Amino acid sequence: MKISALFLILCGAITAYAQAPQRLSNDGDGYSFAAVKGWTNSVSGEGFAIINPAKTIVIAVKGHAYKDFASFAADANLERDGLELVGKSQDVKGGHIFRTVKRSATGVAVIDTAVVFTGTGSGVVVVSITDEANAATGFNTAIAIANSISFFTPKVSAL
Repeated sequence: MKISALFLILCGAITAYAQAPQRLSNDGDGYSFAAVKGWTNSVSGEGFAIINPAKTIVIAVKGHAYKDFASFAADANLERDGLELVGKSQDVKGGHIFRTVKRSATGVAVIDTAVVFTGTGSGVVVVSITDEANAATGFNTAIAIANSISFFTPKVSAL
């Protein structure tokens, strides 16, 4: 009986581990987040680029050095960048997300930006860029990534 119970517990633990989402991390900036299953994840020194299979949504994930949303907003210049704010910002875990659009002769780019903070003067920005037809998926995926962010003490390079 004891072996059967131990076996069931072990099987449950293995199943839970196998179903846990893969996490991507940036050791230098001290954060990780859940990878988007089925999407292409590319990493660079700056952060991550995540692209859906249809290549209609690009999401960038990158560390930032803003202490709060007010300092981020003060530094943003939507008009200079040709962006139009749509609606109001919404809460995500540890920050906010807002939508902007950029209109051009070829269509409308929808840009959802989530800014998450550590509470110690830095954090992560998640930016989804897509077209109007894929805006809901881009928005929901950006929120899922932002809500999955975990912070840890950055590892200092030996260089």
